[in-house]
Amino acid sequence: AGLEDLVMSPLVTDGLSQEERANSESCSWKVFVKPELSSGLLVKMRVIRGKSRTREVDLMHLSAKSPGTLCLQAHVENTRQDGGSIRHVRLVHRGGSTAKVVTPPEIPVMKKGTTSRLFVGIAFESISDRDGGVVAKFDVKSDRGSTSIEIRPTIGEILNYDATDNMTQLEFDQACSKFHGLQRISTSLSLPCANENDFHTISHRILENLNMKQIGACNGRGSFVGVLPSSGQDVYVTVKCDRNSGLGDIIVCSSDAVAANGVASLVKKSLS
Repeated sequence: AGLEDLVMSPLVTDGLSQEERANSESCSWKVFVKPELSSGLLVKMRVIRGKSRTREVDLMHLSAKSPGTLCLQAHVENTRQDGGSIRHVRLVHRGGSTAKVVTPPEIPVMKKGTTSRLFVGIAFESISDRDGGVVAKFDVKSDRGSTSIEIRPTIGEILNYDATDNMTQLEFDQACSKFHGLQRISTSLSLPCANENDFHTISHRILENLNMKQIGACNGRGSFVGVLPSSGQDVYVTVKCDRNSGLGDIIVCSSDAVAANGVASLVKKSLS
């Protein structure tokens, strides 16, 4: 049997299947190979964090404790409209700022409409607190051709989620009160807030783009904390938004002003 229709096995951990846990411990999907440009082959990936990351990284014999270890889940799909199969689908590492890369095995054949969910492990030589500071280069190959891609994680995707401490709202506020000047970035926010659902998705949209932990509930104000991967410094995010007007502010506090600006831009982009 080949690897067509390969998905994660439905084991249950803490009441959640592996797929459900991966959905709750992941950033948003990014398309790397577009079917209209690759004879029907679709490849998208997302960064995995938390327990899902630890489990998969351990299976790949990479260091789960290293902030320079990135775990991605890849979704591969045959979307060909002519009913044809795609054969010999594989991911080939071809360089970048990487020390070790673990790619999934080749998929021998994918019939029309079939999908595979696989994992990719990347250990970078060094990690940076700058947005897009590291890169891994690959070729996605099949009998239909080859597409070169670059995986360049954002600062939000490489925040060290596992090193982030849980804290109370009081502890969060006390920590933020110590930052002033360039270490406290503030930018305006304007959301459409067309309906109640738009307002309540604020936390979800932020956590889909940044590996942060939420402090308390988001009710007009959301508080989030993360850890910069290289320096290990904490970064604090506060989002305030009026339920009716959709107007508010994003405040990011960090000892690293450049990283704080990068995080603020990502937060604003995730809510735009």
